[in-house]
Amino acid sequence: MRLVYLEYANRRNYLDSELSFVLKDFNLLSPSEQKKFYALMNHISYCMKNQKVDHVAEFEILVQGYQKALVTIIKEPIYNPYGWLKTTVTKKIRDIARKYWGKETIEYKDELGETLLHTKQTNAYTMMQMEQLIDLIFESLSDLNVQILYLHKVEGYTLKEVSEELTSNNGSSLSYPAVRKRYSRMIKDIKENDDFQSIYQSLF
Repeated sequence: MRLVYLEYANRRNYLDSELSFVLKDFNLLSPSEQKKFYALMNHISYCMKNQKVDHVAEFEILVQGYQKALVTIIKEPIYNPYGWLKTTVTKKIRDIARKYWGKETIEYKDELGETLLHTKQTNAYTMMQMEQLIDLIFESLSDLNVQILYLHKVEGYTLKEVSEELTSNNGSSLSYPAVRKRYSRMIKDIKENDDFQSIYQSLF
């Protein structure tokens, strides 16, 4: 029992050291903590705008993400708390939008850049399958690749626009060719994964 408690204490201490800026008085934050706080709030604001979510406070989303982290570390460690929190609030906003609007927007592009955009009422089975596909793919990717995939596939950005968005909002220095190369490699890995492919085929 003592070992279990010590393991949890270590996880909690690490989480607090990485994410304590979420609940601290802003005036007491260090410059680096302020930068992280602003980056997360800007990311949340961006996601809420694109998902047309305006009935929930941005800071409330951030706090809910932090609270989920506290629950998660009871079961398993979080090795990249900042990236984990960013991914969690993104999913949270998407879930809020889905429940609020009662529909799913599915957007994706093929290699030639031709866009197929479908906005449709979805039944429970289809929504469950889509959530399963998205979650499986997102969990297999790095935080940066999740953002690239989300912006390109869900929000409909061109890869050039993805590069510009990452540079302006996240401080990334990825050039357009670098984003394009990273995206191509990521899509190749997804298509060659049997689990992803089987779900993809069952849906489309």
